[in-house]
Amino acid sequence: MRLLFISVLFLTNCATLVTNPIAKTTDERLQTLEQLPKWPTQKPVAIHWHKNMIPFVEAQTDADGAFAVGVVHAHLRLGQMEIFRRLSAGRLSESAGPFFVPEIDRALRTINLQRSAQMALKSIGPKEKLWLENFVAGLNFYIKNLQETPREMSFMNIEPEPWTVTDALRVGRLAGADINWGAIAQLVPLRETEEFKTLWERYSLQGRRSLNSFNRDRNLSW
Repeated sequence: MRLLFISVLFLTNCATLVTNPIAKTTDERLQTLEQLPKWPTQKPVAIHWHKNMIPFVEAQTDADGAFAVGVVHAHLRLGQMEIFRRLSAGRLSESAGPFFVPEIDRALRTINLQRSAQMALKSIGPKEKLWLENFVAGLNFYIKNLQETPREMSFMNIEPEPWTVTDALRVGRLAGADINWGAIAQLVPLRETEEFKTLWERYSLQGRRSLNSFNRDRNLSW
């Protein structure tokens, strides 16, 4: 997993290897967002920017809010998102070539996050699914009207592709598994033991529980 971390760290910062490393100014980046065609939202949406350029979305409906989050997310992180989309599908060797470790692609294909994402899609409610569909629609709206490919994608020769809800869920599965690799790795050598079934059931049950980050009896005021 150390190789995975190093590879991702390298790839998500590979824009520094481009011949012209000068980044766009804040005004230039905002203009890119402002130059998009009229957003196909039901009602007007406003994007407010914090002094540290943290975006805040103001929408009158959940559908419009999800769409706007997708647009802004793609605007800020499309290069990184495309890299992680391919990483979660075990496809990063297609673009990274000799800079990448093919065994990582092979391992992720074996884990099969795609199947996990498809199972998750079947289990979510209609309201959550609709939110995801609108979020992905926002991503694809930005990609469709993309004027300039992010440097990470240009460097790795990645062509923009439409996103699907399954893509988003699969990347989420990869991110969600990040803190569990160590524990899972410790269980692998025990697969052939009699205790493995009990250990795995206990591990799976614990993973489905929701843990509080604070004392539920504590009074909180804002």
